[in-house]
Amino acid sequence: MFVRTRLQDNARLVVTVEEANQINEDWSVVTGARDPDFTHIASRAEFDGERERLKQAFLSKGYPEPSDDDVKWSLLSKTAIQHANEGNWGLSRNMYLAMADFLTQRWKLQDALRLYLYVCALDLNGAQNRSGFSKEMLRQCPLFDPNMAIPAPVVVKQVRLIAARLKVSNDELRTRFFKVASAQHFPVRPEKGWSVLSLALGGEIDLDDQPNCFEKIRSLLAD
Repeated sequence: MFVRTRLQDNARLVVTVEEANQINEDWSVVTGARDPDFTHIASRAEFDGERERLKQAFLSKGYPEPSDDDVKWSLLSKTAIQHANEGNWGLSRNMYLAMADFLTQRWKLQDALRLYLYVCALDLNGAQNRSGFSKEMLRQCPLFDPNMAIPAPVVVKQVRLIAARLKVSNDELRTRFFKVASAQHFPVRPEKGWSVLSLALGGEIDLDDQPNCFEKIRSLLAD
Protein backbone atom coordinates (compact mmCIF):
# COMPACT_ATOMS: atom_id res chain seq x y z
CA MET A 1 0.00 0.00 0.00
CA PHE A 2 1.06 3.59 -0.67
CA VAL A 3 0.15 7.05 0.57
CA ARG A 4 -0.57 9.60 -2.15
CA THR A 5 -2.18 13.04 -2.46
CA ARG A 6 -5.14 12.96 -4.81
CA LEU A 7 -4.90 15.83 -7.25
CA GLN A 8 -8.59 16.65 -7.49
CA ASP A 9 -9.08 17.51 -3.80
CA ASN A 10 -5.58 17.28 -2.24
CA ALA A 11 -6.78 14.46 0.02
CA ARG A 12 -4.09 12.16 1.45
CA LEU A 13 -5.07 8.57 0.74
CA VAL A 14 -3.83 5.05 1.34
CA VAL A 15 -3.93 3.43 -2.11
CA THR A 16 -2.93 0.32 -4.01
CA VAL A 17 0.01 0.27 -6.40
CA GLU A 18 -2.36 0.67 -9.36
CA GLU A 19 -4.07 3.64 -7.75
CA ALA A 20 -0.69 5.15 -6.83
CA ASN A 21 0.44 4.87 -10.45
CA GLN A 22 -2.75 6.61 -11.63
CA ILE A 23 -2.29 9.44 -9.15
CA ASN A 24 1.35 9.81 -10.21
CA GLU A 25 0.24 10.05 -13.85
CA ASP A 26 -2.36 12.67 -12.94
CA TRP A 27 0.29 14.79 -11.29
CA SER A 28 2.51 14.38 -14.38
CA VAL A 29 -0.25 15.93 -16.48
CA VAL A 30 -0.61 18.94 -14.19
CA THR A 31 3.10 19.53 -13.66
CA GLY A 32 3.50 19.56 -17.45
CA ALA A 33 1.41 22.74 -17.52
CA ARG A 34 2.39 26.17 -16.24
CA ASP A 35 -0.14 28.55 -14.73
CA PRO A 36 0.07 31.72 -16.85
CA ASP A 37 1.98 34.69 -15.45
CA PHE A 38 -0.57 37.48 -15.75
CA THR A 39 1.98 40.20 -15.00
CA HIS A 40 3.02 39.75 -18.65
CA ILE A 41 -0.55 39.60 -19.98
CA ALA A 42 -2.49 42.44 -18.35
CA SER A 43 -1.88 45.32 -15.98
CA ARG A 44 -3.73 45.64 -12.69
CA ALA A 45 -5.93 48.32 -14.21
CA GLU A 46 -6.77 46.08 -17.18
CA PHE A 47 -7.54 43.19 -14.84
CA ASP A 48 -9.85 45.34 -12.72
CA GLY A 49 -11.48 46.80 -15.82
CA GLU A 50 -12.18 43.34 -17.20
CA ARG A 51 -13.60 42.24 -13.86
CA GLU A 52 -16.02 45.17 -13.88
CA ARG A 53 -17.06 44.48 -17.46
CA LEU A 54 -17.72 40.82 -16.66
CA LYS A 55 -19.49 41.75 -13.43
CA GLN A 56 -22.02 43.86 -15.32
CA ALA A 57 -22.50 41.15 -17.94
CA PHE A 58 -22.90 38.41 -15.32
CA LEU A 59 -25.32 40.37 -13.15
CA SER A 60 -27.48 41.26 -16.15
CA LYS A 61 -28.00 37.52 -16.67
CA GLY A 62 -28.59 36.76 -13.00
CA TYR A 63 -25.18 35.11 -12.49
CA PRO A 64 -22.92 35.56 -9.44
CA GLU A 65 -20.03 38.01 -9.69
CA PRO A 66 -17.08 36.72 -11.74
CA SER A 67 -14.28 34.86 -10.00
CA ASP A 68 -10.59 35.63 -10.52
CA ASP A 69 -10.47 32.64 -12.87
CA ASP A 70 -13.36 34.06 -14.90
CA VAL A 71 -11.44 37.30 -15.36
CA LYS A 72 -8.18 35.52 -16.18
CA TRP A 73 -9.86 33.28 -18.76
CA SER A 74 -11.54 36.26 -20.43
CA LEU A 75 -8.24 38.13 -20.65
CA LEU A 76 -6.44 35.12 -22.11
CA SER A 77 -9.13 34.58 -24.72
CA LYS A 78 -9.32 38.25 -25.71
CA THR A 79 -5.54 38.51 -25.98
CA ALA A 80 -5.30 35.37 -28.15
CA ILE A 81 -7.93 36.72 -30.55
CA GLN A 82 -6.38 40.20 -30.58
CA HIS A 83 -2.94 38.84 -31.52
CA ALA A 84 -4.48 36.79 -34.35
CA ASN A 85 -6.45 39.77 -35.67
CA GLU A 86 -3.24 41.80 -35.69
CA GLY A 87 -1.46 39.15 -37.72
CA ASN A 88 0.68 37.95 -34.83
CA TRP A 89 -0.20 34.27 -35.01
CA GLY A 90 2.96 33.25 -33.16
CA LEU A 91 1.91 35.35 -30.15
CA SER A 92 -1.65 34.08 -30.50
CA ARG A 93 -0.31 30.53 -30.42
CA ASN A 94 1.45 31.30 -27.14
CA MET A 95 -1.81 32.57 -25.65
CA TYR A 96 -3.68 29.44 -26.71
CA LEU A 97 -0.96 27.39 -25.05
CA ALA A 98 -1.38 29.46 -21.90
CA MET A 99 -5.14 28.78 -22.08
CA ALA A 100 -4.53 25.04 -22.43
CA ASP A 101 -2.18 25.10 -19.44
CA PHE A 102 -4.69 27.17 -17.45
CA LEU A 103 -7.38 24.55 -18.04
CA THR A 104 -5.01 21.67 -17.23
CA GLN A 105 -4.08 23.25 -13.92
CA ARG A 106 -7.79 23.25 -13.11
CA TRP A 107 -8.27 19.64 -14.31
CA LYS A 108 -10.52 20.60 -17.25
CA LEU A 109 -8.85 18.08 -19.49
CA GLN A 110 -11.35 17.76 -22.33
CA ASP A 111 -11.12 21.46 -23.20
CA ALA A 112 -7.38 21.52 -22.50
CA LEU A 113 -6.83 18.69 -24.99
CA ARG A 114 -8.74 20.60 -27.67
CA LEU A 115 -6.54 23.65 -27.19
CA TYR A 116 -3.29 21.65 -27.09
CA LEU A 117 -4.31 20.10 -30.42
CA TYR A 118 -4.99 23.58 -31.80
CA VAL A 119 -1.52 24.68 -30.69
CA CYS A 120 -0.10 21.65 -32.50
CA ALA A 121 -1.98 22.72 -35.64
CA LEU A 122 -0.53 26.23 -35.37
CA ASP A 123 2.97 24.81 -34.86
CA LEU A 124 2.62 22.47 -37.84
CA ASN A 125 1.60 25.41 -40.00
CA GLY A 126 4.53 27.53 -38.85
CA ALA A 127 2.54 30.39 -37.27
CA GLN A 128 4.41 33.70 -37.63
CA ASN A 129 4.16 37.26 -36.30
CA ARG A 130 3.41 39.66 -39.17
CA SER A 131 1.75 42.67 -37.54
CA GLY A 132 1.98 45.76 -39.73
CA PHE A 133 2.99 43.88 -42.88
CA SER A 134 1.47 45.16 -46.13
CA LYS A 135 -0.35 42.80 -48.51
CA GLU A 136 2.71 42.83 -50.76
CA MET A 137 5.01 41.92 -47.85
CA LEU A 138 2.61 39.17 -46.74
CA ARG A 139 2.88 37.56 -50.17
CA GLN A 140 6.62 37.22 -49.55
CA CYS A 141 6.40 36.57 -45.81
CA PRO A 142 3.04 34.90 -45.14
CA LEU A 143 1.27 34.54 -41.81
CA PHE A 144 2.01 30.81 -41.88
CA ASP A 145 5.24 29.24 -43.10
CA PRO A 146 5.22 25.41 -43.17
CA ASN A 147 8.99 25.52 -43.67
CA MET A 148 9.14 26.69 -40.05
CA ALA A 149 6.86 23.90 -38.82
CA ILE A 150 7.90 22.16 -35.63
CA PRO A 151 5.55 20.72 -32.98
CA ALA A 152 6.69 21.69 -29.49
CA PRO A 153 7.82 18.58 -27.55
CA VAL A 154 6.11 19.69 -24.32
CA VAL A 155 2.79 20.22 -26.12
CA VAL A 156 2.95 16.84 -27.86
CA LYS A 157 3.70 15.23 -24.50
CA GLN A 158 0.65 16.89 -22.95
CA VAL A 159 -1.54 15.63 -25.80
CA ARG A 160 -0.21 12.12 -25.27
CA LEU A 161 -0.69 12.17 -21.48
CA ILE A 162 -4.16 13.71 -21.52
CA ALA A 163 -5.41 11.49 -24.33
CA ALA A 164 -4.24 8.46 -22.33
CA ARG A 165 -5.86 9.79 -19.13
CA LEU A 166 -9.18 10.39 -20.91
CA LYS A 167 -8.90 7.09 -22.79
CA VAL A 168 -9.21 8.86 -26.14
CA SER A 169 -8.51 6.41 -28.95
CA ASN A 170 -6.12 7.25 -31.76
CA ASP A 171 -9.02 7.49 -34.22
CA GLU A 172 -10.90 9.85 -31.93
CA LEU A 173 -7.76 11.94 -31.39
CA ARG A 174 -7.36 12.18 -35.15
CA THR A 175 -10.97 13.36 -35.48
CA ARG A 176 -10.42 15.99 -32.80
CA PHE A 177 -7.25 17.21 -34.49
CA PHE A 178 -8.98 17.45 -37.85
CA LYS A 179 -11.70 19.58 -36.27
CA VAL A 180 -9.34 22.18 -34.84
CA ALA A 181 -6.96 22.06 -37.83
CA SER A 182 -9.89 22.87 -40.13
CA ALA A 183 -10.96 25.89 -38.08
CA GLN A 184 -8.76 28.26 -40.10
CA HIS A 185 -7.55 28.45 -43.68
CA PHE A 186 -4.22 26.87 -42.84
CA PRO A 187 -1.80 26.04 -45.68
CA VAL A 188 -1.10 22.54 -44.34
CA ARG A 189 -3.98 20.14 -44.88
CA PRO A 190 -5.17 18.37 -41.71
CA GLU A 191 -4.16 15.00 -43.22
CA LYS A 192 -0.59 16.22 -43.59
CA GLY A 193 -0.50 17.72 -40.13
CA TRP A 194 -1.83 14.53 -38.57
CA SER A 195 0.77 12.45 -40.42
CA VAL A 196 3.46 14.34 -38.51
CA LEU A 197 1.66 14.65 -35.19
CA SER A 198 0.75 10.96 -35.04
CA LEU A 199 4.38 9.98 -35.62
CA ALA A 200 5.52 12.43 -32.94
CA LEU A 201 2.94 11.08 -30.50
CA GLY A 202 4.15 7.55 -31.17
CA GLY A 203 7.81 8.50 -30.74
CA GLU A 204 8.67 7.78 -34.37
CA ILE A 205 9.75 11.41 -34.72
CA ASP A 206 12.06 12.48 -31.92
CA LEU A 207 11.20 16.15 -31.43
CA ASP A 208 14.06 16.53 -28.97
CA ASP A 209 16.48 15.64 -31.76
CA GLN A 210 16.64 19.15 -33.18
CA PRO A 211 17.51 20.23 -35.82
CA ASN A 212 17.74 16.69 -37.25
CA CYS A 213 13.98 16.12 -37.05
CA PHE A 214 13.20 19.23 -39.11
CA GLU A 215 14.02 17.64 -42.45
CA LYS A 216 11.75 14.64 -41.81
CA ILE A 217 8.88 16.88 -40.75
CA ARG A 218 9.17 19.14 -43.79
CA SER A 219 9.41 16.14 -46.06
CA LEU A 220 6.18 14.68 -44.65
CA LEU A 221 4.36 18.01 -44.94
CA ALA A 222 5.53 18.50 -48.53
CA ASP A 223 4.65 15.01 -49.86
